[in-house]
Amino acid sequence: MRARNLTAGTGSLLVFLWAGALLLMQLFTLLITPYLDKAWLKYAWMGLHEILFLLGPLFLLRGKQALAPIHKIEKKTGEWPTIFLSALLAGCLYPLIMILQNFWQILLETLGIRVPVTPLQETKNVWEFLLAFVSVACIAGITEELCFRGTLLPAMTKKLRVIPSILLTASVFAMMHGSFSALFYTFLIGCLLGWLTIYSQSIYPAMAYHILNNTIALVLNHVSSPKPGRGLEELSVHQRLDAIKTILPIAIFLFCVGLLLFYWIRSRRETRPEPPDKQKDNQRWWIPLVAGSMILGLLVIADLIGSFTGGMACISILFV
Repeated sequence: MRARNLTAGTGSLLVFLWAGALLLMQLFTLLITPYLDKAWLKYAWMGLHEILFLLGPLFLLRGKQALAPIHKIEKKTGEWPTIFLSALLAGCLYPLIMILQNFWQILLETLGIRVPVTPLQETKNVWEFLLAFVSVACIAGITEELCFRGTLLPAMTKKLRVIPSILLTASVFAMMHGSFSALFYTFLIGCLLGWLTIYSQSIYPAMAYHILNNTIALVLNHVSSPKPGRGLEELSVHQRLDAIKTILPIAIFLFCVGLLLFYWIRSRRETRPEPPDKQKDNQRWWIPLVAGSMILGLLVIADLIGSFTGGMACISILFV
């Protein structure tokens, strides 16, 4: 999945630009939050937010090469079955990842850290649900995979080995959501998506996983119809443990199915992960990466201490 003219320095600079764009979007959101008084307005803003702060810097820096990861799927490559298996994998691993996310919340509460959780907006009708699907599932799934697994991940593999590149990309992906409560969840998802991209040498399996994962979250949110003002932060430790006990048998069964899907996806790959390129690059290529990561880290810490909670409530996407 090598892209022309894509260097580690380019990926590093992208992180810095994304961090700056996200900071501006956060400040702008603080201004328009009073006008986002309906669910469909908030979901529309989520989709626009993804396009502006992610695709904007990417096209500014890469131009037409930003679309390089998008390619025509050839039948002879057997890519469609891998995409289908990746979507199934999202459904199989979703309960387990939700259990791990609940353990993360329990750990935080045990340590005395009370982090506000931003639930998805309630969709009251089919039209709001469809808008949420387009915004949270499709737009987020496509744009984030194009940016993170389609551009940043291969850029990092120019200088780093596969596993460090996946972990680094997943860390930036997690911090980019700006939510401390969802940090662990989004990091796990980022690692899975990076693995799918590396072993399939395509971003389409990661897109399929991402879109279905977010769709499941939207469907559960729509069916459960939570009461206004009630979020996950109101659940006690005992309520979380009871919920975990309830879904644990299903999660274990689906996890076993997921292991089989992992095996099938891995066995279908035709090429091994490529080693880092022996390329000449600026020795200080990592400086924008560190600077951008520091900005993202500060936004996550701001969410933790609550200083940006009001503004981030509209754009922190827990299940993306």
